Amino acid sequence: MEHLLTALWGGMDWVFFHFFWGAFLQPKKQLKRRAAVIALGWIIDYFYVYLVPDQFPKLIFTLSIFLAVSFYINSAAWYQHIVYVVLGYMINGLMDTITLYGMSALMGVSYAEFVWMKLFYVVTVSLSKAFAILLGWTVRRIRKSVSTHTVQRKWLLLSLLFPVASLYMLVIVFIGFQGKPDLSVSAVIFSIFLAVANVAIIYLIGVMEKNTRQLQENALLHQQMEIQTNSIIALERNYRNQRKATHEYKHQLQTIHDLLENEKVADAKAYVGQLQELQTTRIFTVNSRHPIVDAVLNHKHQTAKEHGIDFQIQVNDLSQIAIGADELVVLLSNLLDNAIEACCRIPNHRAIQCSILFDGTLFLSVRNTSNPVIIIGDTIPTSKTPKEEHGFGLSRIQMILKQLGAEYTFTYEDGWFDFVAEIPSPNK
Repeated sequence: MEHLLTALWGGMDWVFFHFFWGAFLQPKKQLKRRAAVIALGWIIDYFYVYLVPDQFPKLIFTLSIFLAVSFYINSAAWYQHIVYVVLGYMINGLMDTITLYGMSALMGVSYAEFVWMKLFYVVTVSLSKAFAILLGWTVRRIRKSVSTHTVQRKWLLLSLLFPVASLYMLVIVFIGFQGKPDLSVSAVIFSIFLAVANVAIIYLIGVMEKNTRQLQENALLHQQMEIQTNSIIALERNYRNQRKATHEYKHQLQTIHDLLENEKVADAKAYVGQLQELQTTRIFTVNSRHPIVDAVLNHKHQTAKEHGIDFQIQVNDLSQIAIGADELVVLLSNLLDNAIEACCRIPNHRAIQCSILFDGTLFLSVRNTSNPVIIIGDTIPTSKTPKEEHGFGLSRIQMILKQLGAEYTFTYEDGWFDFVAEIPSPNK
């Protein structure tokens, strides 16, 4: 029975770490594989701890097993693995200490006497492990609601500072009670206070991290919106000039015909040269009767052609859509830039399929070939470095779509990444 309980409690410790790591580290394995590796680590840890009675080698080996598992199933910097293994081990141990000593103090017996109260001891330890799992799950939920980005080093150090100081204070307190039959009630209350303070500090630092990142994202968003709006206005001006030149095409052909009829070949060549200088090098292939959409699509179509991408576009009459020019520019530019960038990362079969159709509501679909994409919730972790300066394109797209009251989804399957959105008319 003793060995069974030890194995059960050890398994609960690993469940706590599963939730705790999920709050701060990016998983790189599927859930089934992570569960299998965690189960293997649990088995190895149990048999080694059972066979080796010495506490210090036991501690070192246990931490090593946790580190090895973390490195295998999570994607993070090496120092992040170390920090969150040690921090999780400290929090888990702190929960056991607070629960066991607190219960012995409430019952008015020493810790040694409480251990011999088998039923109460087993129930208390089991509750302690359950509370630790609940704490890990809660921290994970809080962290996921705060951010899905990798924690920057400065926030990681701030998160670690108070728990380390708390552990130092607890060591001092426990050393002061060595040789005494039991801890005092004040020591137990102090431990509980430290535990609550640690949870609060980690949460507050997470909120600070989120607010700081939002300020950075907003600054980058406004900067890019301004740049893209200015560039698209210039592109639209060139586009209108091209439409005007195309409208006069018949007159130009007639002029060339008349010069050649009168055998004024030199004058015809000179006139053709003048037209070539004025003619834009871009070929406009889209006419949706919406100048902003046409300008963006034609510009991105030309860019895709330069990279050997098969770019197929489907539009209908978009003249009645009432979305702001800045929102359209940022939305379409980011979606198509992401698609072009994804295609450029693969050696062959580069293709983009874009559909923009309006029938009371605006249907927007961008589909492109791509390398495998990891989708976590409604985010895609960026592969660029430094990470804090990238990965905002999708956030900008989502922010605009939410402001427009749109519904959207994105998936990856069989080598294709799909982004689909349905945007209601603003006047509805």
